[in-house]
Amino acid sequence: MARAQTKKTVEVKAPEWRTMEIFLVGTGPLVSNGLGPIARDGVIKNFLGEKPADKKKKPDVEVLREDTVHRDEEGRDCILSAAVKKAYVAAMGRVLGNKMTEAVLHWRCPEQLLPIKYNRREPIEFMARGKMGLVPCFCYIYYEWSVRLPIMFDAAHQSEELIVNGLAAAGNHVGIGKLRIERGGNYGTWKCETAKE
Repeated sequence: MARAQTKKTVEVKAPEWRTMEIFLVGTGPLVSNGLGPIARDGVIKNFLGEKPADKKKKPDVEVLREDTVHRDEEGRDCILSAAVKKAYVAAMGRVLGNKMTEAVLHWRCPEQLLPIKYNRREPIEFMARGKMGLVPCFCYIYYEWSVRLPIMFDAAHQSEELIVNGLAAAGNHVGIGKLRIERGGNYGTWKCETAKE
């Protein structure tokens, strides 16, 4: 005898999108990842769509993402908002575990360049070992830095407090840039000073 089919109605809450700005204030200097001049030149050409010098090598735009600091059209030093969200995802994964996906799903951080405000910037040159031996590289250290992070989130599924706390945890335990705290360094950390909707 066939069983009678029962219908279930699932109510899905409509999203309640809200916006807010969070100011990330550096609690430790920010150190940009360094690339050698030859590698940097090649990456920039690939990013701009120009043909690379070696036609056998395919353009690797992803390499550009490995560099912490970029410059916008106005020549300002910036960081990618995706780098901040990556740190947030890492921090929330440790705290929430399997529930991390839901926490990240209901907030949006448009991929864009976030201008860095800083009190002082110092260049550092160093030698790094690569496939061809030692390669001259450089990076910058930013002191007393901060960025403004715009966020859109679904208030029906996630609170402003959860996002702020998650970003604070990311700043304390993950960080961004070279020698960040996640990799045993003491740089690239921040705190959430203010948040407003």
